[in-house]
Amino acid sequence: MKKTVSLILAMVLSLGVFFADISGLVMVARAEDYSIESEPDGNYDSEYDYDSEYEEIIRRQEQEEAERQKAYEQAAKDAEEAARKQAEDEAAREAMRRSEEQENNDQDNPPEQEDIYDDWATNGYFLAAYLNSKQILSLDFGSAPMGVERDYYPIDIQNTGNTPVELIYSKTNDPDGAFSLTLHGDKLHLEPGETTRFYISVDSRLRPGYYYASIKFADAVKDPSGEKGFWLPVTATVTDKQPQISGVQVSPSRVTVAVGSTYQFSAQVQGTDSPSQDVRWSIVNQRSAGTNISSSGLLTMGSDETSSLISVIATSTANGLYSGTAEVTPQINSFNVSAAADPVNGGSVTGAGAVAQGGSVTLSAVPNRNYYFAGWFVDGNRVSTSTNYTISNVTSNKSVTARFAQNYVTVKAEPNNKDAGTVVGGGNITYGSSTTLSAKAYSGYVFTGWKEADTIISRDASISLNNLTTDRKITAIFAKTSYTISLATYPNEGGRVSGGGTFKMGSEATIKAEPADGYVFSEWQVNGQTVSRDASYRIKSVEQDYSCTAVFVKKGITTYEISAGVATTGGSISP
Repeated sequence: MKKTVSLILAMVLSLGVFFADISGLVMVARAEDYSIESEPDGNYDSEYDYDSEYEEIIRRQEQEEAERQKAYEQAAKDAEEAARKQAEDEAAREAMRRSEEQENNDQDNPPEQEDIYDDWATNGYFLAAYLNSKQILSLDFGSAPMGVERDYYPIDIQNTGNTPVELIYSKTNDPDGAFSLTLHGDKLHLEPGETTRFYISVDSRLRPGYYYASIKFADAVKDPSGEKGFWLPVTATVTDKQPQISGVQVSPSRVTVAVGSTYQFSAQVQGTDSPSQDVRWSIVNQRSAGTNISSSGLLTMGSDETSSLISVIATSTANGLYSGTAEVTPQINSFNVSAAADPVNGGSVTGAGAVAQGGSVTLSAVPNRNYYFAGWFVDGNRVSTSTNYTISNVTSNKSVTARFAQNYVTVKAEPNNKDAGTVVGGGNITYGSSTTLSAKAYSGYVFTGWKEADTIISRDASISLNNLTTDRKITAIFAKTSYTISLATYPNEGGRVSGGGTFKMGSEATIKAEPADGYVFSEWQVNGQTVSRDASYRIKSVEQDYSCTAVFVKKGITTYEISAGVATTGGSISP
């Protein structure tokens, strides 16, 4: 590399000498020109401006010198950059050579594996969480609108250490009860490599906001306080439920209206999640000041209206980008025959409009999907069941309604936990008819009731739904038939506990603590919270899994209790 740099510097110096020689030649040439022009034929011209010419020569020389210096500096800069680049390339090649050499040495002489958990060498334990066989450090349910039911996540907790684990778990920092944690089965003793499954879900009734909780998994024997356990942060975002609008339909879409009369229009805002049906009515192309439309869609046609075509527009008030249009043709010396669909989304009606006095009109009704035509009605009385209805000898304004009815309704029935039981029944049910729903629990679970819109509607495993006229969504609730009470002591040598195990749902359990020599019993903690200071604690009705820790303290040590509370709903304190 040194030879290369020396060669480049020599080239730069040669270039400098070359520019210097060129500069000298230019100065000699300029001097000769000056001598010739100063004394032409040896005669001195007193009127010639020798000073100006001399200054111009000096200016040119200075300019050329500056350009030469600039070229020299650029050449030096290029040489320096080339030398730097070459140095970097050689350094990179050297680093790569050393890396390959080190890698070969490592392969030939692998270092001893360092135990980064030296303090756990004797009683250490390790836990990991998996979702769909992929290890996770946190769980985010993402964002969803308010009221939307989200799928639960099956989380597998695995003992990745070399010693058995008596698993305990608890949930903290969840004042809204946003998340639910359910143990699948009763497996809490984990040998090395074994896993147990939990289900984590989000409450669909949460108001808009960001929700966070932390779920702790620990070893009840080695680490009852959970200091070295695994913490799983869980988050979810709830947003305002915004209906999605896809369009606006005006009925009828095309009609002839008698001049000097009125005509009622209707509009349906189409979309998902029950969009608002409020619309803003307007008209264009009218020529009479008496032609207008009300906020309810009633068109008044001026008696002097001369327009050949008027447009009636209904615009969604929730989203002004969506609107629907109807075409109105004014007609003189006639009467209006108006026809409306009931419900608006049940079907379409054609043929209505202005009819000349004594004339006739034929109305047609076409039902939409999942609807059938139920008949024509005038003043609440059915006048025809044919989809085509003719009115003859029209001598006044008339109003007719085409009624439609649904062919079927949808009954959606599903279990609250797909691993707890199954549901039979539901689906598309003929409008006005019935269906029977049946629930069957799997082993280890029991059916507790049917829930609809957060209300228990029945405790029977089989129910009948009669005269179905609206869509229904019903959930079968299953609960475990037995729960586990896990016991631990703190510190480990502080005493003994008894009374834990597996219990039927709703049964009673009593757990007891007996201090060892030199210790006294302090308190029982259930799922991380102090519940009793009596050595014998009774759980009246076992409705969930419990992680109970008996806390002991050495004799002769004075202990104090610190109570923490939150005066408002603005935050939380832990523990």
